[in-house]
Amino acid sequence: MNTSIRFRLQMMKLATLAVLATICAVAAGTSPPAPLAGSAAVPARQDFITLADNGHAHYVIRAGAADAVTRHAAAELGDYLSRISTARFTVVEEDTGDLPAIVVGGQGAVQHCGNGRDAELGDDGFVICQWSGNLIISGNTPRGTLFGVDWWLDRELGVKWLAPDAEEVPVTRTLRVSSRTISEKPRFAYREVLSAEGEDKPFRAHNLLNGESHGTSFRPSPPGIDMWDRRWLARGGDFDFWSLVPRSRYAAAHPDWFGGGQLAMMSPDVRRVMAQEIVQRLQALNALSPIWFGIHDMDWGWDMDAASRAFADAHGGAPSAAFLDMVTDVASRVRQSIPDARFAMPAYHWGFMPPEGMTVPDDVLVYPMTIQVDYSTALNEGRNVPLGQGIRRWNEIAKHVLVWDHIVNFGGYLQPTPNLYPIGRSIAWLATLPHVEGYFGEGDWQSRGGEFSSLRVWLVARQLWSPSDDVRGLVRQYCDAYYGAAGQDIVRYIDRMHEAARTTGDVLAEQTPVDAPMYTYEFVRRSDQDFDSAERAVAGDSTKLARVRQTRMSLDFVILALRSHYAERAQRDGWDMDIAARRARLSSALAAAHVTKYRQSGDLSALRDLLDVAWREGPGTAPSLVAKLKEADWREIGALKLNLYDSARIVADSEAVRGGAVSLGGDSQAWGVQLKFDKLPREGNWDLFVEVRTPDAALVPPAAAIRVGAYPPMTRRIDTPVSTLSGTAYGWLAAPGGPFSYSTDHERGVYVHGLGFAKGQRFLIDRFVAVRHDAATAATSAMLNGNAP
Repeated sequence: MNTSIRFRLQMMKLATLAVLATICAVAAGTSPPAPLAGSAAVPARQDFITLADNGHAHYVIRAGAADAVTRHAAAELGDYLSRISTARFTVVEEDTGDLPAIVVGGQGAVQHCGNGRDAELGDDGFVICQWSGNLIISGNTPRGTLFGVDWWLDRELGVKWLAPDAEEVPVTRTLRVSSRTISEKPRFAYREVLSAEGEDKPFRAHNLLNGESHGTSFRPSPPGIDMWDRRWLARGGDFDFWSLVPRSRYAAAHPDWFGGGQLAMMSPDVRRVMAQEIVQRLQALNALSPIWFGIHDMDWGWDMDAASRAFADAHGGAPSAAFLDMVTDVASRVRQSIPDARFAMPAYHWGFMPPEGMTVPDDVLVYPMTIQVDYSTALNEGRNVPLGQGIRRWNEIAKHVLVWDHIVNFGGYLQPTPNLYPIGRSIAWLATLPHVEGYFGEGDWQSRGGEFSSLRVWLVARQLWSPSDDVRGLVRQYCDAYYGAAGQDIVRYIDRMHEAARTTGDVLAEQTPVDAPMYTYEFVRRSDQDFDSAERAVAGDSTKLARVRQTRMSLDFVILALRSHYAERAQRDGWDMDIAARRARLSSALAAAHVTKYRQSGDLSALRDLLDVAWREGPGTAPSLVAKLKEADWREIGALKLNLYDSARIVADSEAVRGGAVSLGGDSQAWGVQLKFDKLPREGNWDLFVEVRTPDAALVPPAAAIRVGAYPPMTRRIDTPVSTLSGTAYGWLAAPGGPFSYSTDHERGVYVHGLGFAKGQRFLIDRFVAVRHDAATAATSAMLNGNAP
């Protein structure tokens, strides 16, 4: 007999028994118990339910439906209840009548719980209640039922899924739970963390994350948890401009379509071609349910064409106006062929701020991307206030908003990054915006083992379900469970790094180099003591000790990378940094945690190169470029303060002024080395110069050049042939577009990369020098004037 039919028959049988019990009670002159609202069933009235006692189970488990997800939920419930109680909870196919059942899911089950309403629970909500002696855990969907089981095991029974390889299961001989009726629904309908840990499918299912987009959607799921929301940016459902209007097909005949780095968005021909391409792709995809088809810009800037600029100017100067107008038009064209088509567009970089005088159609979802975020504060606080204003405005003009947040330091996956508490405050604030219905947190998806990576997944998942939960209390709860007796030491360290960022006022951007001001001597010394205490606390527990040492990687990395900064003070204070032992501990922890990247595109060989550099401290020798200037009129900005991308890595170089330089592949077209303007002095206007050399200058092709540019716009740059430089020695190049001034806006900066080098050839960047603009020397003025674009 079909499982759902059996379940309905069982419910009818129990309802009949309940009615008979009521008749008997009336005949006896007593009043029957009041039924739950909306249900004819008789609820239990005790304050708790005893599930097992002294190794004996008082309930059986029964799946109320035959689908794989519901059956998996029932089996998982039986497994964990057995492990908690040491009793054997049997999963049965049919009602045996011997024991009451914990009924997992099933058609109509929700209605038997007084607070259960299908529309109110949505796809992920659930109810838990007693009904005629049985216990019901059910959602409207198999996913809701599975989440009900996992929520109950976690919040009510104390099971904790803390990392892909870490779960805590309590053990008790008498297993009791509250008898109250529970109705739960997440605040955010879409919830996902894109990180190596967040992509672990059992881990995120246990923590009630439902979204599956990007690379994760290309990998199969076990049938029992194959219940993901794949409507947004999943496999086959998201493409950039140049895929939807292919350059290879149209650029030769229509170069004006691709000017400025994006598209001529106001062009009717561009829109027509894009709509035709999308129709073909949607028809080929043949999705079983409507998706939010993604149309996204190229991941760089945009020098707008005249028509797009005019349209933007008419709508508050926001370039997003042209993008939104194009998507609205393209969507209308596509729906002539596919009436239920829906679309998703990012608000990113140049397109982040919403336009004035426009609204977003209901069949378009907007996802603001927080690439400009300062991790040290919430999305609506401090330097993030403009960012928060943009999100709030999108919420006002769009019905469907999903926030793509950035939650990791892409410039240092291992570095201490104090954004745990700000993440919590951000989610609590986003929950107040009624049209923000989803959250996607982009973490370290290139490598496992990043700084507090599992904690971030767990914390974000918790708050996306219930944003009002206290973030500090959640962090303490996690640390106590994951680190055991060392939990209080780790919490103290977490508090310390948040305070360090607040005290120094650092900009903690999505790319923050290792030489950050918050990593002071006092911070690393006291944090090292925190970890010493943590290790002592769990010295007898090899599992917890390994977790502490994995977490200690962050601090060990900073101390090793900046050891020359701390050496003099450490010697004075009698602190033995024990560099050899510390590096050995770091290496062991990296291997145990399966770390493969220490920053975006920076593998472990690049990490070894960085840690091998013996940096020279002290004032050094002023470059000839500034020999006649006062000390206050120039500033050295070393390799450790630069943002590194693509093939860039820091290496030892005896000819560099401090003993180390950035090595960059000359054949890469990426802006591999960038200087952000928050590294400039906070007062004044400054001209910028970069010191470069090519070790194999005689071997590079004649056309090889080094490009120095400043953005925006994308076209401001100077290309200097390697043949005109000083052989293999260091020489200076000017950055165009100055003078520059201090800014925390990471949408602006200076970059360096190579042109025309042979594959495998590299060049070196020692440092930048900032020269006060009104103190320019004849030498600096000549460079700037001679190289003016």
